[in-house]
Amino acid sequence: MSKRNRIQHGTDMRDLTLCDLTSSHVTGSIERTRDPFEQGSFGKVVRCRKLDTEEIRAIKILKPKPNAGKAEIKALKAMRKLDADKNNLIKFYEGFNYKGHTCLVFEYLNESLFDFFVHRKLFPLHVSEIRVIAQQLLVALDALKSIGLVHCDIKPDNIMLVNHESQPFKVKLIDFGNAMKTSTLEMVKRIQALGYRAPEVVLGLPLDEAVDTWSLGCVLFIRVITQLHGLPEDESFDDLPKLYPGLDDPVEAKDTQAFMSLLKRMLHVNPAKRITPRQALGHRFITMAHLSCESKGPYVTLARANMSDTVALHQQGSRFYFWHGDLLHGVCMFSHCMCGFSLGTPASSHIQTKNMTVRLICYSKFPLAVCVCVCVCVCMGLSVLCVCLCACYC
Repeated sequence: MSKRNRIQHGTDMRDLTLCDLTSSHVTGSIERTRDPFEQGSFGKVVRCRKLDTEEIRAIKILKPKPNAGKAEIKALKAMRKLDADKNNLIKFYEGFNYKGHTCLVFEYLNESLFDFFVHRKLFPLHVSEIRVIAQQLLVALDALKSIGLVHCDIKPDNIMLVNHESQPFKVKLIDFGNAMKTSTLEMVKRIQALGYRAPEVVLGLPLDEAVDTWSLGCVLFIRVITQLHGLPEDESFDDLPKLYPGLDDPVEAKDTQAFMSLLKRMLHVNPAKRITPRQALGHRFITMAHLSCESKGPYVTLARANMSDTVALHQQGSRFYFWHGDLLHGVCMFSHCMCGFSLGTPASSHIQTKNMTVRLICYSKFPLAVCVCVCVCVCMGLSVLCVCLCACYC
């Protein structure tokens, strides 16, 4: 049977089970492997397999409406300037039209963050697991900001886990159907889902990319704190870590407090004072700067293990370098103790220890190799100085 004969005819959404794809990105035909795994007001998403390569794809089939998908395709094409994998954004392959339906072909991802919570029966995430998700989404928002794009619809349904079994808590941002250029935000009156809508949107004030930071803060707070633990009445952010069991470990309590500190800055009512994605990437909760001076206890070991796949991530187009294990921590501590300065300009606040204040972790100037070289030079200089002092006394 020919490819053309295998296509079910008709324009109803239920008839779009097989489609011919002839672009340079996807050639040959594909077959649907299961019922739609997502349906909404926009249409539906089906899981398909390319017959020639056996690759799995997700095809978003939009309802036949005027200009359906044009804004999303425009945003997706603008995102091709970015590395989708490094910036935690869904890969877009192509868009095509079939019997009046706009169809968009994406990489297939495992499940949404919302479904993940449901399947866990709302079992709470560990703070160290929250950090992994937050860090990746902040990288995504910073990348979108670099090309002047605002997502405008961040919510758990639009955050997908790539493959939780093989890549735990590896997430990507999806659904750019409401995305738009920052310069065009002043033309809209209503964006974002109600539960994740920034106050400036509600009040009709000037808008910018800070609306996405607010939505992400709501995702982390509402879905992780209130839904999983319950929101107590008349309590502040600072009081929350004290109200839940399981925080007997002072290190974990300290980490939870750092998480609340980040949330407070992400959910600042004034968008001008709200933390930016790049600043948030330098916050002590993300960099774990507040844990670097602690002993190697089980909690710190767990926190570092959870971040092992996302630390040392060089984000294309930016100049951030994240610490990796004890090596960079040792370099930073040594440089500060011996030289009195930190290697780079951290976007976050400092580490507070008993005897000193150390600023480190998020660098805007130097990669790790440069930091190591500087420390080696310092060691050599100190060695020469010691030799000279010994010679003088002798």
